[in-house]
Amino acid sequence: MSGTIGGMKSRILDGPKLAAVREDQGLTVAELAQQVGCSVTWINELEAQRDPKRNQPSLRLFRRITEVLNVHPDEISHRRRLESQTA
Repeated sequence: MSGTIGGMKSRILDGPKLAAVREDQGLTVAELAQQVGCSVTWINELEAQRDPKRNQPSLRLFRRITEVLNVHPDEISHRRRLESQTA
């Protein structure tokens, strides 16, 4: 299922980009998780990107992460057409 963030097409979170931005801002995984309102384990899973198709935040959570980090969605994601959009 696709969605939009501020009128933009769905995006797939890029775990390494998320980790880099978080580290650049001097935040620990625990601090980011607390501010976003999710578990440390979930942030670790997102950053590790073990299964990018499965381990993706909801649009609400994605938006919250961008708000906490004060970044544009492009800074922590890469655009990809979701399989449901091409099917």
